[in-house]
Amino acid sequence: MYCFIKGVSFLVCFATVFFVYVFTFAKITYLFAFQKRQKPKKMKSSRIGANLFF
Repeated sequence: MYCFIKGVSFLVCFATVFFVYVFTFAKITYLFAFQKRQKPKKMKSSRIGANLFF
């Protein structure tokens, strides 16, 4: 029983780290794509959009 609890806690910890990693990677990718698509003139509006999302 103790081993089972230990395994579950390990899985939860791993899932949390994995989720954080994926979320950070997606955020960086999204921001890079967003900046590439927008022209320098629209920088203000893109910054507002980034603030709304994150």
